[in-house]
Amino acid sequence: MIFTFGLIISILTSNAQFHGDNFDGNWTGIGYQELVYDFDTTHGINVWQIGQPQKTVFDQAYSLPNSLMTDSINSYPINDTSIIVVKAPVIAQDWGSHTIMFYYKLNTDSLSDYGKLEVSGDNGVTFINVLTQWDEYGFWWNGDILESFTGNTNEWSWFSICVSSLLDSFPTADTIQYRFTFISDGIQTNKDGWIIDDLVVTDLTSRISEIKDNYSSICYPNPSSKIISIEYIKYDDNNINIELYNNKGQLICKKNYNCKKIDLDISEYENGVYYYRIIDVKNKFQTYNKFIINK
Repeated sequence: MIFTFGLIISILTSNAQFHGDNFDGNWTGIGYQELVYDFDTTHGINVWQIGQPQKTVFDQAYSLPNSLMTDSINSYPINDTSIIVVKAPVIAQDWGSHTIMFYYKLNTDSLSDYGKLEVSGDNGVTFINVLTQWDEYGFWWNGDILESFTGNTNEWSWFSICVSSLLDSFPTADTIQYRFTFISDGIQTNKDGWIIDDLVVTDLTSRISEIKDNYSSICYPNPSSKIISIEYIKYDDNNINIELYNNKGQLICKKNYNCKKIDLDISEYENGVYYYRIIDVKNKFQTYNKFIINK
């Protein structure tokens, strides 16, 4: 299911931050250096590595040349628990759209060897499994709901989940930690494990004076390949600005309109997740949403 970020709100100030890494050190405009990695060695040797894939199944990164994976050359070992914690700053505590997203592949012994993703808002004291506790904490899914990262994927898959509601439980958090754990049993299957690339954490934050309703804009069709329609529900004959951002946080389009429904040609853009921001200058109102291009 495709989720939307729609909230009709009165905003005093707003800020959009994108933190991420393609593990190649060349993502301009996204602030990839703001992500901090902690390789946990308390369980023994940690097989998580950043480098160029040179394995049987994992022979190429999503964006060349490097990626994050369970060993860049060897199969993952038996009886292993390897953990890497990714830390991303929180720009504002009062409200935000905090989403983690990445491309991944799996090559594991189904169910017996698996990965999990957890999130913490109290500096690692408490970790919440986003795959099994998402409903309890009100996390929002984009795409199929997973119970674990296990099995085999022939192609690169996309993962995305919004954990904004974590700040309801940890309102003073200044950092959100994402813990990736890969666990194997005692049977050697000589498989490649888990590979991740183009990791992005978004932080669309705003200070709110009042929440008025539960939607503000819609975009359709979503996913789309050529044209996407954006309808601004709150429109009342005012000029509005629309800004488009790619998943690297780069502004790729900015236009002014005086209508409720806008049709945008997106055929020139590559596949992936994109964001738009509507700015109603007269009413001092802003809203965010996302869409997917899939050709």
